[in-house]
Amino acid sequence: MNLNKPAQQSDPQMRDQFFHLHPLGWESITPLEHSRVYLVPQYQDDGALLIGLTGSDLKQLSLFFHLKNNSLPIKSLQVSTELEISENSENIDSEIVYNIEQATKIQWQYLSNNHWRTIPEKNVIVDSTRNFMTSGIVQLLIPGDITTNNTLLPSGLFWLKVSANQELSHFSEVYSVYAQAVKANWVSGEHFANEQAMMLLPNSIKRTRQNIPGIAAVTQICSSFGGSAPESIEHLRTRISERLRHKNRALTPLDYEMLILNQFPQIYKVKCFANLRMEKNSILCPGHLLIIPIPHLNWADGQNFKPHFDGYLIDRIRNFVKNLAPAFAEISVENPVYEEIQVRCAVHFKDGRHHGYHYNLLNQALCDYLSPWSSVGNNVHFGWSVSEQDIKSFMHNLDYIEHVTDFSLLRIAPREQGLYVLNDTAAPVMEGPATGRILPSFWWSTAIPIEHHYIVSIDENSYISAQVTGYDELEIGSTFIIA
Repeated sequence: MNLNKPAQQSDPQMRDQFFHLHPLGWESITPLEHSRVYLVPQYQDDGALLIGLTGSDLKQLSLFFHLKNNSLPIKSLQVSTELEISENSENIDSEIVYNIEQATKIQWQYLSNNHWRTIPEKNVIVDSTRNFMTSGIVQLLIPGDITTNNTLLPSGLFWLKVSANQELSHFSEVYSVYAQAVKANWVSGEHFANEQAMMLLPNSIKRTRQNIPGIAAVTQICSSFGGSAPESIEHLRTRISERLRHKNRALTPLDYEMLILNQFPQIYKVKCFANLRMEKNSILCPGHLLIIPIPHLNWADGQNFKPHFDGYLIDRIRNFVKNLAPAFAEISVENPVYEEIQVRCAVHFKDGRHHGYHYNLLNQALCDYLSPWSSVGNNVHFGWSVSEQDIKSFMHNLDYIEHVTDFSLLRIAPREQGLYVLNDTAAPVMEGPATGRILPSFWWSTAIPIEHHYIVSIDENSYISAQVTGYDELEIGSTFIIA
């Protein structure tokens, strides 16, 4: 098959046709339209999001991207190299700092006659997603040569592509995309000031106050954001006292924590570890600071005990404290490391208690007790410890529990390179007596409950010795992990 013979290409009887099959379409390959011909399709992007749109006239587009907000912060990569000054001079080391933000830059493209063409940067009017690190709105000016009669992707749609190469973890995962997006701001007006910041849950706004021609419905996708309550007298006195103490300078760990909490109301707690680096857990590193902010727990998000900040906010916190810290301080802001705790036991419910209902009630009670955001039990985020005796005492005080036995605690903690460690208090201790207590693997880790605890119902008050957890008792998607 020779595609470079014009005579054969013009003669229908002698013409050879060559096609590329794509996941959602096909493409006819000819040297007249392709500078290089490959045997199989070539995809240059490490990751891409395809968006198909319908409409009669597509000129200006406003898209809302509902993201998972699990992006990692963008850091500077330092590379050491040797520069030779002269023949008689010694080689010196020079650090060249490359900004990964350039390597993780996204590219917008549109499909025109089966060819992806780049949308100029000037056509991206607004991008509140901060380079797809957090949920937001993107407003685009679409070039006029975009077409719908394509075979590369299903025809009848205008197709856009958002692509990126390298370091895809610096972008958030996508929940959904919505067209015709706008941002609405709430103005207090004559309303009374609330003591707490107003928070509108999703779907709270369902229509406009007045009918607007052309708008059939209004949908609120996410919770409101950015609201802050008016400052009370107590908060004013606290803020003035803290300002007099640190004088808007970050010198001690307490200074860092006060400044961050005052600047970022979306932070629940923050801890500054002096002379520590996350890469070196047990080695003191003078001049280094490790800052761990803890988000508020979103109770509307079900049993998600692993809240985290997106990379954009982590970068904002780091840049904020860098401007207030000494020049020689090496500052690292990281999301917390969560260690999951599972209670494994056999319980005898009191007579007349429905097992299914009280099983779910007990599981929720254990989650609340182990949650550091709850005031019921372990409300410590850093420097925590979980004891078997404390949890058993808590369970015995519940009015529907008669007896607890076969009790042990399972801990799942992350390690480097995507590995995990699993510890069971029922396992024999090699040195020293068994304490039945779990201590943090890292100084900056936080203990959280697992979503489902392993609870077995028994009909009598008998003693059962706890056994080490076997593979057949692990749950896929929870405690059973294959690296």
